[in-house]
Parts: sequence; C-alpha cells; structure tokens
Amino acid sequence: MTLFEDEREALLIVDAARGADGEDREAALRLDAAVRGLSPQQQACLHLRAEGFRYREIADTLGVSLATVAEFLRRAIAALRKAMHE
Repeated sequence: MTLFEDEREALLIVDAARGADGEDREAALRLDAAVRGLSPQQQACLHLRAEGFRYREIADTLGVSLATVAEFLRRAIAALRKAMHE
C-alpha cells in the first residue's frame, strides 16, 4: 500500500468508528485507545489531515518539515492499523 492508501484506510476507520454502536462500539474503543497512544505530534498530524489539510499546510502549521509530517502520519497509520487488527 502507498502512504495515500494507508491514509485513506485510516480515515475510513475513523469515519466508521464515529457514531458506532453494538459490535462497532468495541472497534471504536480500540481506535480511541490507539489514537490516545499516539504521540502528540502524530495526533496533531492525523487530526489536521482528517480535517483536509495538505501535507505542506500541516508542516507549516506545526513548524516541521514535509518529511516529518509524512513520517508522523506513516507511524500513526501503522499504529492504528495494528490496533484495529488485534
């Protein structure tokens, strides 16, 4: 998978967890715990990306390089994927 596909998968997971009930509630709780386990920088990047910010805009907002944004998102998505498949 490319980073874009990983990112899209993570956003779909987040969207699916919003308003979850029943069996989906357990997945939402796992997702919430996984997001809380991310570093503050990873959380910020993921939040801004979910809000539609482009990588350059995230980098400028957080005062980090474009490569740093990409790495924070890559690690955040990997952590979320792992949590959701456990």
